[in-house]
Amino acid sequence: MTKQTPVRNCGETMSPGESPRPFAHKIVSKALSRAPKPEIQLGLSSVGTPATRGSWVIVDLETTGLGAGAEITEIGAVRVRDGQLDDEFDTLVRPSRLIPPFITSLTGITPEMVRDAEPIAPALERFISWAGFEGDNPPVFVAHNAAFDVGFLRRAARVSSRPWPPMRVVDTLALARLALPHPLVRNHKLATVAAYFGIATTPRHRALRDARTTATVLLDFITLLAGAGATDVEDLVALSEMAPPHRPQAPTSVSPTGEASKGRGSSPGS
Repeated sequence: MTKQTPVRNCGETMSPGESPRPFAHKIVSKALSRAPKPEIQLGLSSVGTPATRGSWVIVDLETTGLGAGAEITEIGAVRVRDGQLDDEFDTLVRPSRLIPPFITSLTGITPEMVRDAEPIAPALERFISWAGFEGDNPPVFVAHNAAFDVGFLRRAARVSSRPWPPMRVVDTLALARLALPHPLVRNHKLATVAAYFGIATTPRHRALRDARTTATVLLDFITLLAGAGATDVEDLVALSEMAPPHRPQAPTSVSPTGEASKGRGSSPGS
């Protein structure tokens, strides 16, 4: 008889025969009981807003690699309001250097495709304006492995000599590490989490398609976490910040220069 590996997270162990959803509720409830309610959020309009009624902008980027000199080649985003996909944004971006052949083979984005695209400064300006991050009721920024996307966008803003607006962030990778521990899922890549929720659309290494998948994953997490009492927008923000420490995984595909694309299916942490 094959011995099953026990599922543990947040000091809880999944009982033999226990279904995943009640176990997820248990560990999320425990984490939520420890989550602070930051006083700095008291002036925000969405405090106390049910997550199902929240405003979210789900973002995905394609880049020329992961290194310090890598640049954005595509910004894709989906806006979700009141639990419904409301609008989409997608633009190619012309980097200052050639896209490596390895990245082209992964994403399908060729140097010819971005030759007449906008450079990052106007593309970023259009994205921020579309998203409404500087408006009176800014949405929550959502991404899978959000540190990657926020890091690249912050760097792009700095290079473009424009301030990056303050915003709240929800990382679906962090939510997956918290609510879907190993070996409940074999890893926390976007494709794996999407498959767990039965989402037919899988990541394809293009920004808008992956943003759509992440948006559907977010909506599934909103439903799952509500059963544990995480019903408000700020609950998801707090839980996203409380995920277990990430153990980096080696990328499965690396270019001759040692760089890897985030790719959502082959990158560390995806």
